[in-house]
Amino acid sequence: PGFAFIAPFAMNRGNADQMMTGGWYIWRSVNQADSWQRASAITPGQGSVSAIGISPVNQNRAVVGMSDGFLLVTAALNAANHTTSWAFTRPRAGFVSSIHWDPVDANVVYATYATFNTQTNQSHVYRSSDGGRSWSGLDGSGTTGIPDLPVHSLIVEAVEKHADYEDKMRAGNKRSGEVYRAEDVHAWAQRIAHGEAAPFPSPVRK
Repeated sequence: PGFAFIAPFAMNRGNADQMMTGGWYIWRSVNQADSWQRASAITPGQGSVSAIGISPVNQNRAVVGMSDGFLLVTAALNAANHTTSWAFTRPRAGFVSSIHWDPVDANVVYATYATFNTQTNQSHVYRSSDGGRSWSGLDGSGTTGIPDLPVHSLIVEAVEKHADYEDKMRAGNKRSGEVYRAEDVHAWAQRIAHGEAAPFPSPVRK
């Protein structure tokens, strides 16, 4: 119950048999979706599961984002069942649009929010260095910061990180998609304009 209109599905990049989805509860499969097992007790808050990420380095580690901003974490995914209460935190209110694990570090994970800021201390991109138990914002400020626009996805790579902005509607005016990149987790480069070659590796525009 409680599934979003378009429920998220996630497959572990390190193990194609392992999949997850969720609504008010988190579900997992270990046989490519032939069968499903509930992997949590009722989730916190009033939202539904909106984003899921499984670590490709450690298949027991997963973070689940909720449509009202909560981030749930476990380091024992393969043992989770219908009685398991996941640890959680809420860096900000808003819609968690994606979860992305570092490809080589099982302690580092990122979350994005597709919600405009309502407070000055909010961000659209968050990073955790302890497997999802605590989070810090990465938006930055000024010319090296991400503007107050919803972020829908993030590509995490060994050298560069790319934030991909989908086309948005705001106050009846369409704003073209913008792509920002960061060579570290503290400063974002100037946006890449439409028609301009993106630095390798190229981010995917939706």
